[in-house]
Amino acid sequence: MRQGDRSWAIGTSVSLLLFMTAPGCSRSHDVAEPYGGYYRSGFESSSFHPDGVREQWWLKGTITCSGLNVGPDIHGFPASNWVRVSVRGKLSGKGSYGHMGAYQRELSVQQVLSCRPLRPGEQVDL
Repeated sequence: MRQGDRSWAIGTSVSLLLFMTAPGCSRSHDVAEPYGGYYRSGFESSSFHPDGVREQWWLKGTITCSGLNVGPDIHGFPASNWVRVSVRGKLSGKGSYGHMGAYQRELSVQQVLSCRPLRPGEQVDL
């Protein structure tokens, strides 16, 4: 291999390595990871607003919060209030998810790490 070819090959390998480890590229969609944010479900909705991301994701799975109403609005029962959750799950790629494709991603929850009602004065930043 000539010197110029070797330099090009090394430069390309380093660039590819940096690209693959850059923020946003390092999350594997096949591995369950922890996520925190705000969640509310209702009739044909399951809205999760993750921390630090200006998106809303369709949350797939069962969220159980002891003593809190986080179930869907079905047959006249009221929609749930917002709750603060930490979950472990697998995140989809960008696309159209949930009811009428209204959500940019889908988070498939495998484990609820914590769940609590909003504290006085705490607001969901939509």
